Amino acid sequence: MKRLLAVFFFSGFLTGASAQGLVNFLNTSSTLSSAPIAGRNVATGGPVNSWFYGLLIGGSIAPTTFFFSGVYATNIVGASGRFFGGTSVQVPG
Repeated sequence: MKRLLAVFFFSGFLTGASAQGLVNFLNTSSTLSSAPIAGRNVATGGPVNSWFYGLLIGGSIAPTTFFFSGVYATNIVGASGRFFGGTSVQVPG
């Protein structure tokens, strides 16, 4: 009986340990995003939704393979290089 309980306990522990959890998907004025435009790096800006930033997850079997998590952000109005995708966003899977 003790072994059976231990198996259930540790299987639940391992399942919870591999959960993705929550992320704050945004940047600050000290971590501006930029893109190469006309041969130089320029802070991303423009109308809202003109830039999209996706949260990628690395594969555990092939670490060089990345998968789109379904969580994304867009640029915010009036602040070049800033983006916001939400706070405490649940990462699927």
